Amino acid sequence: PNSYYPYCEGRLVNLGGYGVKWNQLVQNGNFADGTTGWATTQGTSSVTNGVVTFTGTAASGKIQQSINCIAGHKYLIRFEAVQSNSGDNYNMRVYDADISSIVSVPLTTNWTHYGIIVTQPKSGSCYFQLLRSGNSYTGHAQAKNAMYVDLTEMFGPGSEPTLEEFEAMFPDDYYEYNEGTE
Repeated sequence: PNSYYPYCEGRLVNLGGYGVKWNQLVQNGNFADGTTGWATTQGTSSVTNGVVTFTGTAASGKIQQSINCIAGHKYLIRFEAVQSNSGDNYNMRVYDADISSIVSVPLTTNWTHYGIIVTQPKSGSCYFQLLRSGNSYTGHAQAKNAMYVDLTEMFGPGSEPTLEEFEAMFPDDYYEYNEGTE
């Protein structure tokens, strides 16, 4: 974290005299510990300098992480990603335990910073994944700085910031995992 927000890792963030409960739910989203906390199926994954490279070997190949979500809460999904070829059909996707897609973002051939706010439709496990869809297996995708932040838990129902407001308060590309219980 930058010097202005060093208390993010202290779990309670002071913003203008108000305390908010910091919670970034993706474990090892900066891939500092390789692929620890992530599961790879139907493909291969490796990490170099905090960037995961995933090559799907079948349609629906993926590297993913399970996150416990709460119905009605707003979540910020943030990551940076790229795919090697325009026809590769890689997506960053979040889906629930019933395999219902909550959001799916097709990747481009240029490194892109993505930020999306979604409302979770139901409680339980959801899966944050880098997914190959389609039948072309010639390329790969890369990702870094994956975050999943419960804005409702952090700011309270009805007080969640917009993406622009959140990024103004927390301008760093990545903040460490913290479920907000400490």
